[in-house]
Amino acid sequence: MKHLLTLPATALILSACSGPAAQDEFITNLTEMCGNSYVGNVVSTDAVDADWRRETIIAGPVDCDVAAIKMPLAVGENSSRTWVLIPKKRTLTLKHDHRHDGKPDAVSWYGGTAKTAGTATRQEFPVDEFSIELFKKEGLPASVTNTWAMEIKPNEMFAYELSRPPTPEQIGANENGRFFRLEFDLSKPQ
Repeated sequence: MKHLLTLPATALILSACSGPAAQDEFITNLTEMCGNSYVGNVVSTDAVDADWRRETIIAGPVDCDVAAIKMPLAVGENSSRTWVLIPKKRTLTLKHDHRHDGKPDAVSWYGGTAKTAGTATRQEFPVDEFSIELFKKEGLPASVTNTWAMEIKPNEMFAYELSRPPTPEQIGANENGRFFRLEFDLSKPQ
């Protein structure tokens, strides 16, 4: 039954996208998640993510329509985050919508647009100019070099990543920058 419901969504989303073949295939792979929620875990090892490791993390229910694929993210009781993947002609953009009581957070709608075709299973989104200006304005200068990624192995795993190269100060202190990765089990939809 799930596949019958996602076929129209897939067709609508792909008709809006018409991007590079790999991006179209990536969107097709993501639409298998439509209507479901998935449990995830932090698999990266940065100490700063310890709070997230202690929480139950749920992505979904994934909402697919012609304009975007929206993946609400709940980290414990905090459900203020939604990943928004926007397919447009020849581009694929990832945005982060942060809301509190329905109102946008001061740091919201940041993200980036894929600069390459990527693959059917992985897309990367380097920080865009809007986000750079937002991060500077909000006192988050380390975030101006962010790259986000999404990866999918259909019916197995979906991943969300944030990576950031080390600053000159971090290099001098033998630090590696930032790497954060969540993985969700697609074999057990909620």
